[in-house]
Amino acid sequence: MKRIGLINSINQINNFKERKMGYLQAMMDNGLNVVPELEAFVQPTIDDSYRDFKDYLVELINGEDEMPDAFAAVNDYIALGAIRAMQELNVNVPITGFDDISFASYSTPSLTTVRVNKRYLGEVAVKRLIEKFSENENTLKIMVSTEIIERDSTK
Repeated sequence: MKRIGLINSINQINNFKERKMGYLQAMMDNGLNVVPELEAFVQPTIDDSYRDFKDYLVELINGEDEMPDAFAAVNDYIALGAIRAMQELNVNVPITGFDDISFASYSTPSLTTVRVNKRYLGEVAVKRLIEKFSENENTLKIMVSTEIIERDSTK
Protein backbone atom coordinates (compact mmCIF):
# COMPACT_ATOMS: atom_id res chain seq x y z
CA MET A 1 0.00 0.00 0.00
CA LYS A 2 1.66 3.19 -1.15
CA ARG A 3 -0.99 5.79 -1.99
CA ILE A 4 -3.20 6.66 0.96
CA GLY A 5 -5.72 9.46 0.62
CA LEU A 6 -7.10 11.59 3.43
CA ILE A 7 -10.76 12.55 3.72
CA ASN A 8 -10.70 15.75 5.73
CA SER A 9 -13.36 18.15 6.94
CA ILE A 10 -13.94 21.57 5.48
CA ASN A 11 -14.57 22.66 9.09
CA GLN A 12 -11.16 22.55 10.73
CA ILE A 13 -11.39 21.90 14.46
CA ASN A 14 -8.35 20.99 16.57
CA ASN A 15 -9.14 17.25 16.49
CA PHE A 16 -9.14 17.23 12.69
CA LYS A 17 -5.92 19.25 12.54
CA GLU A 18 -4.23 16.81 14.94
CA ARG A 19 -5.47 13.82 12.96
CA LYS A 20 -4.10 15.28 9.74
CA MET A 21 -0.76 15.82 11.47
CA GLY A 22 -0.86 12.16 12.54
CA TYR A 23 -1.60 11.10 8.96
CA LEU A 24 1.31 13.20 7.65
CA GLN A 25 3.65 11.82 10.30
CA ALA A 26 2.64 8.21 9.57
CA MET A 27 3.15 8.75 5.85
CA MET A 28 6.61 10.22 6.48
CA ASP A 29 7.54 7.48 8.99
CA ASN A 30 6.71 4.85 6.38
CA GLY A 31 8.48 6.56 3.49
CA LEU A 32 5.24 7.26 1.63
CA ASN A 33 4.62 10.33 -0.48
CA VAL A 34 1.74 12.62 0.38
CA VAL A 35 -0.19 13.43 -2.79
CA PRO A 36 -2.13 16.68 -2.25
CA GLU A 37 -4.73 15.68 -4.86
CA LEU A 38 -5.64 12.68 -2.67
CA GLU A 39 -6.94 14.89 0.13
CA ALA A 40 -10.69 15.35 -0.16
CA PHE A 41 -12.42 18.10 1.80
CA VAL A 42 -16.00 17.35 2.81
CA GLN A 43 -18.64 18.56 5.22
CA PRO A 44 -18.47 16.61 8.52
CA THR A 45 -21.96 15.05 8.48
CA ILE A 46 -22.81 11.66 6.97
CA ASP A 47 -25.16 13.06 4.32
CA ASP A 48 -22.96 15.98 3.34
CA SER A 49 -19.75 13.95 3.33
CA TYR A 50 -21.48 11.38 1.12
CA ARG A 51 -22.45 14.08 -1.39
CA ASP A 52 -19.10 15.90 -1.28
CA PHE A 53 -17.04 12.72 -1.46
CA LYS A 54 -19.11 11.35 -4.32
CA ASP A 55 -18.34 14.54 -6.28
CA TYR A 56 -14.65 14.14 -5.39
CA LEU A 57 -14.64 10.50 -6.55
CA VAL A 58 -16.31 11.36 -9.86
CA GLU A 59 -13.58 13.95 -10.50
CA LEU A 60 -10.90 11.44 -9.51
CA ILE A 61 -12.35 8.73 -11.76
CA ASN A 62 -12.66 11.12 -14.72
CA GLY A 63 -9.31 12.80 -14.12
CA GLU A 64 -5.71 11.81 -14.57
CA ASP A 65 -4.93 10.81 -10.97
CA GLU A 66 -5.05 7.17 -9.94
CA MET A 67 -7.38 5.96 -7.21
CA PRO A 68 -5.46 5.63 -3.92
CA ASP A 69 -4.81 2.24 -2.33
CA ALA A 70 -6.76 3.32 0.78
CA PHE A 71 -8.45 6.27 2.46
CA ALA A 72 -8.22 7.51 6.04
CA ALA A 73 -11.07 9.74 7.23
CA VAL A 74 -10.73 12.20 10.10
CA ASN A 75 -13.86 10.82 11.79
CA ASP A 76 -16.36 8.01 11.48
CA TYR A 77 -19.25 10.15 10.22
CA ILE A 78 -17.16 11.25 7.27
CA ALA A 79 -15.98 7.68 6.64
CA LEU A 80 -19.56 6.37 6.64
CA GLY A 81 -20.64 8.97 4.10
CA ALA A 82 -17.61 8.07 1.98
CA ILE A 83 -18.47 4.36 2.11
CA ARG A 84 -21.93 5.12 0.74
CA ALA A 85 -20.45 7.20 -2.09
CA MET A 86 -17.93 4.48 -2.96
CA GLN A 87 -20.66 1.83 -3.01
CA GLU A 88 -22.79 3.87 -5.40
CA LEU A 89 -19.84 4.37 -7.76
CA ASN A 90 -18.58 0.76 -7.44
CA VAL A 91 -15.28 1.93 -5.97
CA ASN A 92 -13.72 -0.69 -3.72
CA VAL A 93 -10.99 0.99 -1.67
CA PRO A 94 -10.22 0.20 1.99
CA ILE A 95 -11.18 2.99 4.40
CA THR A 96 -10.71 3.78 8.07
CA GLY A 97 -12.44 6.22 10.37
CA PHE A 98 -11.69 7.69 13.76
CA ASP A 99 -13.72 7.72 17.02
CA ASP A 100 -15.44 4.29 16.96
CA ILE A 101 -18.99 5.62 17.08
CA SER A 102 -21.58 2.95 17.85
CA PHE A 103 -22.93 2.92 14.28
CA ALA A 104 -19.47 2.00 12.90
CA SER A 105 -19.96 -1.67 13.68
CA TYR A 106 -23.43 -1.72 12.07
CA SER A 107 -22.55 -0.18 8.71
CA THR A 108 -22.03 -2.31 5.62
CA PRO A 109 -19.17 -2.92 5.46
CA SER A 110 -18.49 -2.46 9.15
CA LEU A 111 -16.00 0.36 9.64
CA THR A 112 -12.40 -0.12 10.72
CA THR A 113 -11.72 2.77 13.06
CA VAL A 114 -9.57 4.18 15.83
CA ARG A 115 -11.07 4.01 19.30
CA VAL A 116 -10.33 6.70 21.85
CA ASN A 117 -11.17 6.03 25.49
CA LYS A 118 -13.73 8.83 25.76
CA ARG A 119 -14.53 8.16 29.42
CA TYR A 120 -10.88 8.56 30.39
CA LEU A 121 -10.59 11.64 28.18
CA GLY A 122 -13.61 13.18 29.94
CA GLU A 123 -12.17 12.41 33.37
CA VAL A 124 -8.85 14.01 32.45
CA ALA A 125 -10.62 17.08 31.03
CA VAL A 126 -12.66 17.64 34.21
CA LYS A 127 -9.60 17.08 36.41
CA ARG A 128 -7.61 19.61 34.38
CA LEU A 129 -10.44 22.17 34.61
CA ILE A 130 -10.54 21.81 38.39
CA GLU A 131 -6.74 22.15 38.60
CA LYS A 132 -6.75 25.16 36.30
CA PHE A 133 -9.34 27.05 38.35
CA SER A 134 -8.06 26.07 41.79
CA GLU A 135 -4.32 26.33 41.15
CA ASN A 136 -4.21 28.67 38.15
CA GLU A 137 -2.47 25.94 36.14
CA ASN A 138 -0.89 26.62 32.78
CA THR A 139 -1.87 24.87 29.59
CA LEU A 140 -0.91 21.22 29.43
CA LYS A 141 -1.04 18.94 26.42
CA ILE A 142 -2.07 15.39 27.29
CA MET A 143 -1.86 12.47 24.91
CA VAL A 144 -4.19 9.51 25.31
CA SER A 145 -3.69 6.09 23.83
CA THR A 146 -5.85 4.77 21.02
CA GLU A 147 -6.78 1.33 19.77
CA ILE A 148 -7.39 0.20 16.20
CA ILE A 149 -10.68 -1.64 15.81
CA GLU A 150 -10.32 -3.70 12.66
CA ARG A 151 -13.54 -4.44 10.82
CA ASP A 152 -14.60 -5.19 7.25
CA SER A 153 -13.92 -1.82 5.59
CA THR A 154 -10.21 -2.63 5.33
CA LYS A 155 -10.51 -6.24 4.20
